Amino acid sequence: MDNVEIVELDTKPVVKNKIPWGTIIVFIVLILLIGGYFIYDIFFNKEKVEVSFSFKNDSITMGLNSAYDLKDNIDFTNLGIESITFVLSDNQIVSLENNALISNTKVGEVTLTATYKDIVRTMNVIVSDGTDKTLSLKFLRSSIDLNDNSSKNVYKYLDLKNIDKSSVVFSSSDSTVAYISGDSIITKGNGETVISAKFGDITSSMKVVVGKKYLKFKDSEINLNNNSNTSVYDFLNMLGIEKNNIVFKSSDNSLVYVDNGSIITRDKSGECTLKATIGDLDTEVKVVVK
Repeated sequence: MDNVEIVELDTKPVVKNKIPWGTIIVFIVLILLIGGYFIYDIFFNKEKVEVSFSFKNDSITMGLNSAYDLKDNIDFTNLGIESITFVLSDNQIVSLENNALISNTKVGEVTLTATYKDIVRTMNVIVSDGTDKTLSLKFLRSSIDLNDNSSKNVYKYLDLKNIDKSSVVFSSSDSTVAYISGDSIITKGNGETVISAKFGDITSSMKVVVGKKYLKFKDSEINLNNNSNTSVYDFLNMLGIEKNNIVFKSSDNSLVYVDNGSIITRDKSGECTLKATIGDLDTEVKVVVK
């Protein structure tokens, strides 16, 4: 009997490669989600566009019975005025019609609040009858020179607008040099001080220098003969001034007058007052003509 070769067959089942459907589905879903996000972001997400608005002027003034178009005072960025909500603090003074402010017959001041989502802007609206109601307090000079032991009306140097004098508060940085009493600047001694005037939040200041320049008659009274001619400078104490710039004024020119630096008396007797002035400095003396 012939030898028979027995061959063993591989009976293991053939395993076919499986398609990873789960991974593919997850991948497709991710692509759809990412694509959907970009489509929404590009075409539907309007909040990505910068949206804003602002008032060009924070305050406007209107006359009585007048209108003001709000579009003239608003800068828009990707926004229309119809999207903004306006609210007035007082509708009796100003009302709102078709995005325009309408003033009535009452003067006053109101606040307009404009809102779009979380953007809030405010504007001040003043209704005026044309009369200037601005408050102002200001010294007309930065510095003045005064004689010691003298007095000057402070309102000669201080300009007030719509402020009552009685409401002004004065102070001096050195009251031993000068201070305010009533309506007057009172000087006491040589030196410098700063006089300040205040009303509410409005302040103004002026430097007062005492004794650096001065012009004073030596005596309180001058006695002269009639028909006389005497140098006026013989009766004056002066410092730091140009004597040719001094202005003299007599209370009675028919009795006494000054010409080219001389006191001229007439052919009669009597009394008058002679005043000498240069800048903020002045002094006066009684003149008796015999």
